Amino acid sequence: MGQVLRKTMLVPVLSGIMEDTGKRMTGDGSTNGIGTKLKVATAMGQFRSIGTDLLALCANDIAARGAEPLMFSSHHSCCQLDAQQALEVNEGVAEGCREAVCAFTEAKTAEMPGVYSR
Repeated sequence: MGQVLRKTMLVPVLSGIMEDTGKRMTGDGSTNGIGTKLKVATAMGQFRSIGTDLLALCANDIAARGAEPLMFSSHHSCCQLDAQQALEVNEGVAEGCREAVCAFTEAKTAEMPGVYSR
């Protein structure tokens, strides 16, 4: 898989995004999911904290590589959208972004009936 990913690491793609300081990359990114946390949140009826947890997982991954999180984008996929639940998750993400001093730049949602079971 690493070989497949390395093929996308072209100079034009990275210019202006990452800067090689000789020690570490100063631009970085991370992706994470909250599948099992979502099951617990559903049982508890509390969704805000999983948004904060999701941001923290990504920010910590970035910090562990010596960089700082600059922005965060979320994608909420489900079989049927619960607007209040999505709002609470995104409020948690926004709270985490404020704590991590990074911008919450995008919040997408997708209803995918037939792909996710209830």
